[in-house]
Amino acid sequence: MKPVYIVRLHFKTPELEGDFNSWYNNVHLPDLLKVPNLITARRFISLSGGIKYLAIYEFSGRDGMMEGKNSAEMAACRADTRARWSLHLDPRAERYWCDVSKVFKSERDMLSDSTTLFLAFEFNHTKEAEAKAHFEEEIVGRLLKLPELETLVLHTTIFKEPEDLPNMIMLCQFQNKTLTTTPQNILEMLSTAKSRKDLYTKFDYALYAFMISIVKKVGFQMGT
Repeated sequence: MKPVYIVRLHFKTPELEGDFNSWYNNVHLPDLLKVPNLITARRFISLSGGIKYLAIYEFSGRDGMMEGKNSAEMAACRADTRARWSLHLDPRAERYWCDVSKVFKSERDMLSDSTTLFLAFEFNHTKEAEAKAHFEEEIVGRLLKLPELETLVLHTTIFKEPEDLPNMIMLCQFQNKTLTTTPQNILEMLSTAKSRKDLYTKFDYALYAFMISIVKKVGFQMGT
């Protein structure tokens, strides 16, 4: 699996959202592929409320991602976004630069154009052993039992904006692109975990449907 740059954002001007999505898909994503060492760009839309849009950008390696992060091309893309849309983007935007920590399941070395469960969390360090045991048994263990599961990978954040975001990200992808809900017991399990303030100081999750992907040197595919 690859290191990733993850962006979550919410657009707050409904009458301009169509224009924003057209620009993002047709201008912004192709521009981002000019960033050194960035190899795929995927975009998703929330099925479960919360922050509406998720974008995941895969890099060739950790050092390459750091080069891309600090590149003139990345700076130009971010400046263009601010110039065009800063008045319309919700300030709750989240950005994570992440490296792979552990691959629990994967049938390929990259992510796919699939329904994706995003989980961001941070252990309570005063009960870290208990929290890690709960995470491995109650969250990872139950996700691994899902027959639709395709990929389950844990990332550690290297940089994040804002700084108070969680330091761990887990991405869970499903084989069925048309999957629109996770099983109710999984949603209940995540809700229960979020309430465990004794184990997790930060905990957020959302389910996203695939929208569009662009792969360097390959082209693009639109979601249905």
